[in-house]
Amino acid sequence: NPTPKADDGNLTDVYTVASEGGTPKKLVENEGPDAAPRWSPDGRSIAYLTRIGKAAAVGYLQLAVVSADGGAPRMVTAGFAYQAGPATWSNDGETIYFSSAVRTTSQLFSVPTAGGTPKQLTSAKGVLSPASFSRDRSTFAVTFQDMQHAADVHVGATANAATLTRLTDHNPQIRSLALGKSEVVHWKSKDGMEIEGILVYPVDYQPGKRYPMVAEIHGGPAGSWMENFPGSWVDPAHVWAGRGWAVFFPNPRGSSSYGEKFLRANIKDWGVGDFRDIQTGIDNLVAKGIADSTKLAQSGWSYGGYMTAWTLTQTNRFKAVMVGAGLTNLASMYGTNDIPRTLDGYFESEPWNDPAQYTARSAMTYIKQAKTPTLIEHGQADQRVPIGQSQELYLGLKKNDVPVELVFFPREPH
Repeated sequence: NPTPKADDGNLTDVYTVASEGGTPKKLVENEGPDAAPRWSPDGRSIAYLTRIGKAAAVGYLQLAVVSADGGAPRMVTAGFAYQAGPATWSNDGETIYFSSAVRTTSQLFSVPTAGGTPKQLTSAKGVLSPASFSRDRSTFAVTFQDMQHAADVHVGATANAATLTRLTDHNPQIRSLALGKSEVVHWKSKDGMEIEGILVYPVDYQPGKRYPMVAEIHGGPAGSWMENFPGSWVDPAHVWAGRGWAVFFPNPRGSSSYGEKFLRANIKDWGVGDFRDIQTGIDNLVAKGIADSTKLAQSGWSYGGYMTAWTLTQTNRFKAVMVGAGLTNLASMYGTNDIPRTLDGYFESEPWNDPAQYTARSAMTYIKQAKTPTLIEHGQADQRVPIGQSQELYLGLKKNDVPVELVFFPREPH
């Protein structure tokens, strides 16, 4: 990176340097990010991840191979539907293995070093970590988890990667807990776009009975909810399920594991298409008789906090919402956060050059429409979304007589 600044994280370049020292040599000239270099077995080539073009652009990284002496790179995964992860070379240098998020799962792939169509090797109904290979590449190890099982170490044969063998049992106590069943759900948004998400049912769910439901909105905005065990503080779905709630994890347009076109579909469209995707997903679960339309809540952190603050000012359908480290005023956010290039990428302009767009996409613009009781949470040392964003929302709600509580966590970053 040219500097340690977080905003320069997309300016990475790959260099080589002689082992005895000397002047580092830049491998390729590219305005976008280049990262995760991996030497070929014969030392003559380097595989790396790259995005060609402007550093602030929103888009996928591709796998590329270039001569160790530099020169024109060869795109190995051109046309691949998903984003490739860092490379592992086969011993003969003819094949590259990599992991990729695929919708709500992650999978292991292989691709010829010369380029071609990547082949999916695994068929996991959950989330695999990036693989670690044996020296001869015949065996690989991963951690695997799904919505009902926390991560354990698994191994597989590279030639038959669809079959995995579990080696560890790190959380046996989970088997004694009552967990909600889960499924991937699909629906059409208002413009006809196909959207999906994950639903965790209440424990002891009874078909035909309606349940209170919380919609959990992911961050990013280029995150994605995956079929991993929801055991973290940000998505404790089984705690909610144990208390008789359904939990909904929508992946609206802009989510990262559905192809580059889908990823870029919320550029210059924050709070419009993605908002409708989420709300039509909730409508779908109400129509199916699962969610009780009179007992709905929404929660989210970071961009999920942005979307929840936005939702708070666009609809009064929820009984309560939680805004976690959310963006509420995009103009003031731009000038005070540590990655303004991200906003450049999504809004394709700075706020002083397009003030109307930044104003139109800010929850604070519509604060007088808000009625829903709100809990705001924020780490007091947050530089990614500065605490002023929550202070603005809190004061706006307070001044308009909306029930609101604001909690700061001392010393906590984003």
